[in-house]
Amino acid sequence: MSDMSHSIPSWLKVEQAENHLLLTLHIAALNESEGKSLKTCLEDQMASDSIMQLAGVALDLALVNLITSPAIGDLIFIHKRLAAQGQALILLNPAPMLIQTLEFLKLDQILT
Repeated sequence: MSDMSHSIPSWLKVEQAENHLLLTLHIAALNESEGKSLKTCLEDQMASDSIMQLAGVALDLALVNLITSPAIGDLIFIHKRLAAQGQALILLNPAPMLIQTLEFLKLDQILT
């Protein structure tokens, strides 16, 4: 993980927790720019094989109050990349509004 630290934004904490890569987002809004940064960071982690032995990626969204549609698209992209490798994307501590949005878009079944 440390060899790719140049691509980790300051608002993102990356650590290994149990059998997942835990990403804690320290931002209130996950918009297009942050979604792309998150996607790039994970692509770098995947390219370095640092998460290949793990069960997947857990995103701690406790501080995120808003997510834009481009960022949701980035989460779907991340989910598909991980699923193709037999791994999971887990959303931790999503705000009630985010849960409602995912349910409305019928994404609550694939983004857990």
